[in-house]
Amino acid sequence: PEGDSMAGEGGDGGGGSSGKDAEWLPDTVALAYLWNPYTILSCVGASTIALDHLAVSLSLLAALTNRPSLSICTLSFASYCSPYNFLLLPAVALILQREGGGGRPAMRIWVTVWSFMATTLLLLLASRIAIGSWDFLGAVYGFVFLVPDLAPNVGLFWYFFMEIFDHFKSFFLFIFQYHIAVYPIPLALRLSHRPVFLAICLLAINAIFKSYPSVGDSGLCLSLGPLLHRQLAGMTHMFYLFQVLLFVSVLSPVFWHLWIVTGSGNANFFYALTVVFAAAQVLLLSESMLAVFRYDRLVRRKAAEGLREGKLAAKEK
Repeated sequence: PEGDSMAGEGGDGGGGSSGKDAEWLPDTVALAYLWNPYTILSCVGASTIALDHLAVSLSLLAALTNRPSLSICTLSFASYCSPYNFLLLPAVALILQREGGGGRPAMRIWVTVWSFMATTLLLLLASRIAIGSWDFLGAVYGFVFLVPDLAPNVGLFWYFFMEIFDHFKSFFLFIFQYHIAVYPIPLALRLSHRPVFLAICLLAINAIFKSYPSVGDSGLCLSLGPLLHRQLAGMTHMFYLFQVLLFVSVLSPVFWHLWIVTGSGNANFFYALTVVFAAAQVLLLSESMLAVFRYDRLVRRKAAEGLREGKLAAKEK
């Protein structure tokens, strides 16, 4: 059943899936994640991002198998640990609405949203009771949103806020953080018929624009690509984009070594690669969306032609 649900969006028109997809898709996605170089690098670096990925994956799996309580609880836990994961709420709500079947769709979505908010609030209250104060909010979430640590990473924040004047910092912090929150609702409206692809897009946006990203974030959304293998097969520049990702992945440690260890380079060397890395991911995301939209148009055209032929046949009879 899990394979059928995960493969369902890969079928024609976003409907049912073939038995062959249900057989090989779960193992393929698991292997794509476990053998992804970005996942391996995050494990070598002793990053806790794998726990974040576990909570996100459980939330999506529970939603696809119509287990709303587990899905909402695990998504709340993922957002509690890494606040940017709240971006996935529209995708999870749409999946639960689709898998739940009957009832009023709008009501099911609102129940999901309010349940998520209540569960997250309970987690925060539990932390307040365990610690005895609200100081953890500034230490955890304030650190993420105010970006006090400008140590180099694969994100876009550190160099920009290292160079900007202090009296402009609050304004651009608001712009950078608000910019991330702009995407979920418009994408949910456009991709309401493909909530799994919506989840992948939101994971990609999270990996690109969060304040302290890890290469493991990119590894997760890339590993979910096989779920839409039919649609993404129409991508025209996939080879070149993956070559750019390979180029950046090889050169990043080299430029880091030149800057930090030998001192023969500067911050511009490394930051240029982080910008290219982000640009490659943005182009990959845009290319995948175009491929899905082309596939949807083709399916609608075929459906319209089939309906037209059926009407003509009925008239002839």
